[in-house]
Amino acid sequence: MLLWLLFSVLVLLSVAMLAWGLAGRERFYQFPTLAGATWLFFMCPQVVGALRNPGKYPNIVLSDHGLETALAMCVLCAACGWLGYLRPSGGRTSEVHDLTPPQSLFLAGVSLYAVGFFGAYKLAELSGGFIHQFTEGGHYALEWRGLPVLYFGIAQMIYPGLLLALLGALRQPTTVKKFTVALFSVYPIAVSLLLGRRSMTAFLCMIFLLAFFFVRRWTPPRWLFATALLLGGLFVLVAPQYRALSQYGFRNGEISEIQIKASVEEVLSGQSYAEFDALVVTAAAVNRTGILDFGKGFYNSTVAQLVPRQLVGEEFKESLFLAGSDEDIAYKTYRWSIPYGSTPTGPSNAFAEFWFFGAGLYFLLGFFSRWLWDRALAVGTEAQIWYTVWAMMIPESIYGALVILPGRLFFYLLFLLPVLVWLRTGERQTDEEAEAVTLR
Repeated sequence: MLLWLLFSVLVLLSVAMLAWGLAGRERFYQFPTLAGATWLFFMCPQVVGALRNPGKYPNIVLSDHGLETALAMCVLCAACGWLGYLRPSGGRTSEVHDLTPPQSLFLAGVSLYAVGFFGAYKLAELSGGFIHQFTEGGHYALEWRGLPVLYFGIAQMIYPGLLLALLGALRQPTTVKKFTVALFSVYPIAVSLLLGRRSMTAFLCMIFLLAFFFVRRWTPPRWLFATALLLGGLFVLVAPQYRALSQYGFRNGEISEIQIKASVEEVLSGQSYAEFDALVVTAAAVNRTGILDFGKGFYNSTVAQLVPRQLVGEEFKESLFLAGSDEDIAYKTYRWSIPYGSTPTGPSNAFAEFWFFGAGLYFLLGFFSRWLWDRALAVGTEAQIWYTVWAMMIPESIYGALVILPGRLFFYLLFLLPVLVWLRTGERQTDEEAEAVTLR
């Protein structure tokens, strides 16, 4: 009874956040809408499977109250995130007079995209080339450490590069700019369609939706946006089966063999592994051992992402990691491991680091999201760029690993900061030119 009660609260919170977002078209891309949709369409179906088939867990995990703890943590994280977002707004202007030169914005996007595409090219070389990477499973055959991680991180600059080019094209449209944006979209679309990467698909969609909103104040009709969320939720459920076919180029029309109903039923029945399982087992292990990381997981993940072993050497990099970070606590306690290729969820990371107090991290996420959204509407280009990058991390903070976000943000900062400094220089020049014209 307690389990289903906690689940009902999680569903109500998710639906309430989503309803809040759909109540106004200016709320479509804000934290409660994106988080509510992720809780409802990603986490809740997996919880149903866990409640219907608790026998998938070792008996000792259930006796250590893993299910109850995991559900309670999800409820706390969802509530804290929304509470953090619903602070009083500092106010904002309804229209931004952005002084960033559109041509500079477009050229900055082209430059950043070129850097990202270099990373994508080097990553594809490790897989045997683009064709092998996209149609022969080469991308998934890589061992994700060392050079693949470095090149993958650089390749992510394709997305902010596309965003800057799109913003420049929307503010000063030309045929060349439109064609460039279309050309720049080919690689991200290939990643979405052929590699089936859910996070990159969401990022690509957010780039176009937010760019049109910030520049033109355009949003899709409410019914279309709601339908897109439903289809996105369905894709989340069938993504594993889709990815198993798409990474090999949909040979012999195999895409038509995807059993959508069977994929949904598999998740809802709890017959196979789901990311929520990692939270259940981790929560039980923490309950049994009392071991917490107290932020070590964030530090170690940041070191893993940002310190290249090719430059500093394997031994030196290993020496930087903090001992005692218990990322394998589930295995050490129950001999249970996350399947290869999967990741723990954000709530699982938060609980492993700080117990139930880890839900406060979601309060901070909501608080920061509100601050950044208000700045995007009141300040202009720079804040809009950062909000678009951040918006992609909102759902990822729930379905993905929370500990990777600081390192990922720093990586974006490393490449975006020089571009933004250059754009600020262009803004100052525009201000000086405008002042000179006024004086004359």
